[in-house]
Amino acid sequence: MPKDLFETPKKLPKAVQDILSQFNAYEIENGIQYTDLIKLGKDMAKYGYEFDFYLDCVPYNLRKIKNTYIFQIYGYDNTKFEYRTKASYRDIAYEKAHKKYPNSLLIELNNTIN
Repeated sequence: MPKDLFETPKKLPKAVQDILSQFNAYEIENGIQYTDLIKLGKDMAKYGYEFDFYLDCVPYNLRKIKNTYIFQIYGYDNTKFEYRTKASYRDIAYEKAHKKYPNSLLIELNNTIN
């Protein structure tokens, strides 16, 4: 079983450490709700990390994302190419692809979920 990266935050990229610091400060000040963990999950996914949690709102098992989504991009100038992205959920992968190529048609080709 892979190590929970919550246990070694100093080994995480600076941007991820910053997100966790903000989350911890918010937790101390306001407590944590289920919706806060959903937002944290989306923020972490942008940097290639995901975690699990139960209804007790305690996140655990922070890890690198291994799911790869592949989209075929069709530009309005008749260009066609593939865009690969790692994300924990298909919707996040689609959002990342659409943000990068906002005026293009995106078709999901394949995804590999590990």
